[in-house]
Amino acid sequence: MHWNILAGEFPPAIGGVGSHTRVLAAELAAIGHTVTVYTGRSEHRTEGRVRVFGAPRGWTRRGLAELSRELDAQPRGRRLLIPYAPNVFGRRSRRDGCSPPRIAT
Repeated sequence: MHWNILAGEFPPAIGGVGSHTRVLAAELAAIGHTVTVYTGRSEHRTEGRVRVFGAPRGWTRRGLAELSRELDAQPRGRRLLIPYAPNVFGRRSRRDGCSPPRIAT
């Protein structure tokens, strides 16, 4: 299964949600899942078996719409996970939705 994780913070940024997301992503990858983490930073890198991408155009309405199209283009069976962190994506982003199934932690 392919897990896409939208992380408002992710190491090297300091924060509990980012640390939790890093551990969760690594564990999902360790049991054989494909994992991609999208962050608000503009970096692209790989951590072990986890791919980390900067969200296109950040967490703006346009950026989230572009990310939504990218996720929609993925094969069926993918999952979208958004670790709960109020306000981390900005006020306007809460009105934008993505169509893959969602799980909030």
